[in-house]
Amino acid sequence: MLNKIIKSLRKLGKSLASAYSLDVNEIRFMNNWPKKDASTLGEDAILFQAPMDYYYLCHFGLLIKQLNCDNSAMGVWPYNVEPIPRAGLIKEICYMIYSKILYSLNFMKWGRLYRSIGIKKIIRQDSSPVRVCVTSLVDAYRFKKKIHSKEELLKIHYHEIYIGDLIYDTYLRFRSSATVDLKDWFLTYVLYKAFISVNVAIATFDRLGIKKYFSSYSSYTHHGIFVRVALLKNIDVYVDGNVHQYLKKLSSSDNSHGIPWREALGRWDKTDNKSLYLTMAQTELSTRFSGMIDSATKYMKQSAFNDDGKKLELAGQFDGVIFLHDFFDSPHGWGDIIFCDFWEWACFTLEYFEKSETRVAVKPHPNQIDQNSKVIDRLKEMFPGIKWLDPSTSNSSIFSSGIKFGVSVYGTVLYELAYHGIIPIAAGVHPALPFDFVFTPDSKAQYVYYLEKWRSLKMPSNYREKVLEYFASNYLLAEDGLASKARDINLKEIDFDDSSGLIHFLNRVGMEFSR
Repeated sequence: MLNKIIKSLRKLGKSLASAYSLDVNEIRFMNNWPKKDASTLGEDAILFQAPMDYYYLCHFGLLIKQLNCDNSAMGVWPYNVEPIPRAGLIKEICYMIYSKILYSLNFMKWGRLYRSIGIKKIIRQDSSPVRVCVTSLVDAYRFKKKIHSKEELLKIHYHEIYIGDLIYDTYLRFRSSATVDLKDWFLTYVLYKAFISVNVAIATFDRLGIKKYFSSYSSYTHHGIFVRVALLKNIDVYVDGNVHQYLKKLSSSDNSHGIPWREALGRWDKTDNKSLYLTMAQTELSTRFSGMIDSATKYMKQSAFNDDGKKLELAGQFDGVIFLHDFFDSPHGWGDIIFCDFWEWACFTLEYFEKSETRVAVKPHPNQIDQNSKVIDRLKEMFPGIKWLDPSTSNSSIFSSGIKFGVSVYGTVLYELAYHGIIPIAAGVHPALPFDFVFTPDSKAQYVYYLEKWRSLKMPSNYREKVLEYFASNYLLAEDGLASKARDINLKEIDFDDSSGLIHFLNRVGMEFSR
């Protein structure tokens, strides 16, 4: 027993030490980043998010050089809620204390890295004067008392800023929960920390006179709150969170870091050489369907069409397949969905089909995080009559099996199904919405109608061309909202999984720095 405690303490010590200490690559990066004389600085006040990510450290460093704001740019630390999975109150408190210490050490380490690229000071959005903390805590309890349903939680505004979806998604992710428990103390904690972040963001933008704000993503309270406050104050906001754009300019009508799908039709109509882009889109999708990763699915660990996984003979076994999501991902990332979260959608859909004569199978998301396995096991117990596929089952096997329809809330599988002439049924806002080849309900009643009447649903005659137009407009034609040198050096092609990516970056950008 004593040996186990000693080993645990040693492991804890190493974890905390690595959170604070810089490795050889990080030190080399700091030493080789070119410094600039403060007398030549620009005048615009610019704010950069400072996430623990080498990619953004390098991209934002390039932007600081480009915008001539070395040593005058400000940073914001995005981590305002610690991940605390359910483990019993005592263990959860211990985990919270550990996480706070860990994040504090991380803050000191990454503060040094970001200061080395020219950021003068980093603001913590999780801390504020005592008066603001007390006000935020009182507001959290006041709001919590008024929340009697998940739908009411999703409607929350604070200081005229809509943050209900951010709070909801943050709870799922950082509580490792498939749905929200309204009685959970952690929900009050997320509300409290979100309200502090709103107050810090308002004070920051008002006090510093920020002209531009650069963020990694716009989801969860970590990223979304500062983004939405900035937009409310008419500040230019840019994010680098999708696979195609290096910098997407956000607006009040589109505050998502995802592809700019709302303008896709207009972008396509203005395109001169449509045939060229349709050919390019066809090439990209052919690459994907052959089992390789294409430019739009770089985030995947493995292609969903790779037959090296579970290639099964499924011919004639099923009428349709339900494609699950990662239950801890942000369900409101694209906008409104007709269920509160992926768990409620999955339960509703599986319950419907368990009572139906329609033969369906369920495929868990191939890119899901480990905690999903417990959720899947629970669903299997709740719905024993449903057939399950392995997450690694190739979509090539599924699509060629003769299925007539597929169901997803908003996944990429929707346009993949459509391309193959298989009826795609959504359950909320999704990027392909303007192109009208996905059956997208606006209510639960209409969703049930699509599930029931799948045999009578008809794809448009030019469905494949519509899919290619969608792909071309969003993945080949969407331009950056601000020119960035990151695109000139293909920054997204560098592997930043560990600190060695910093050295690859320095080698690639060396010529630029020497000018």
